[in-house]
Amino acid sequence: MKDFFLLCIILLTAAYSQESGCELSFLDIGAGARPRALGNAFVAIADDANAVFWNPAGISSLKGVQITGMHSSLFFGTKYDYLAVAAPLKRIYTDDAEGYRYGLGFAYIRASTGDIPLTQQGSDTIPGTNYPEIVYNGSASFTSNTGIVSLGTQFFNHLNLALLSRMNYIKLANFTGFGVNLGIATLMAITRIGVDNDADIRGNVFKIGVTFQDILPLKLNWSNDFKEKVLPTANLGGSFEFRKKILITGCLKQTLASGHHPGYGLGLEWKPAQVLPIRFGIEDKNFSTGAGFLSRRISLDYTIYIHQELPLSHYLSIGFRL
Repeated sequence: MKDFFLLCIILLTAAYSQESGCELSFLDIGAGARPRALGNAFVAIADDANAVFWNPAGISSLKGVQITGMHSSLFFGTKYDYLAVAAPLKRIYTDDAEGYRYGLGFAYIRASTGDIPLTQQGSDTIPGTNYPEIVYNGSASFTSNTGIVSLGTQFFNHLNLALLSRMNYIKLANFTGFGVNLGIATLMAITRIGVDNDADIRGNVFKIGVTFQDILPLKLNWSNDFKEKVLPTANLGGSFEFRKKILITGCLKQTLASGHHPGYGLGLEWKPAQVLPIRFGIEDKNFSTGAGFLSRRISLDYTIYIHQELPLSHYLSIGFRL
């Protein structure tokens, strides 16, 4: 355990060594219709396969293997797809349903859009103005592929930690970029006993989650020999669940470089019936709402995202518990 904490300290120190660079903003869309409906404030929930993306420290607390996928048709013809698999490893070796100590997760995210106009400034001005003419040179496409591998473990009874590796492959027009980086995550659950001693049944649970992404001073390497720093980010959140009926969650997100302002997310999930959750969220002044259907083995989630300046976005997810 000492070696694990030492590694975390080293990685955190490296996170603050870079001050300028790029952000992988396409990943701000998030992963999963349920987190999207909750304002993407999922770092302190992490109780299903979406934890692979949001906070892999939660994987080791899952009760079995889970698979989830999402498809979304975004604005301007952009397609966004996501698939994640999360498994508590100890289930492979024993049929005991309690005491999972490790968790392994995989996720794949793909974003793509086409018909991006390629333009450049011409040598003449637009007739009757002082503005330079714009010359169109056809169109191009953008594709981003991101893979995540995470390994988590549980210390004590209520503290989970995880390491994750994220690989990014980006293609824009005729250029490609590739980069690999690391992240760390933690999730702590504080249980206040309710009617029953089993918090999974009746207890009230408060969670705190923290993640640090892209914490090494590594770069995105482009095919034209350009190297671009990827800025590290931090996400701090808290959630409170009351009697498995009401879930309140919130988070703060910060790029760890000067000149960047924090973002926030807030969410509410209410279950008038255990099989029918209704959700509301806000992220940086943009609203979302959605609903789901839960059964023992399958979950379906749908979300509408209302951006202040962009058209409506629709998210659809399906999940399986094995």
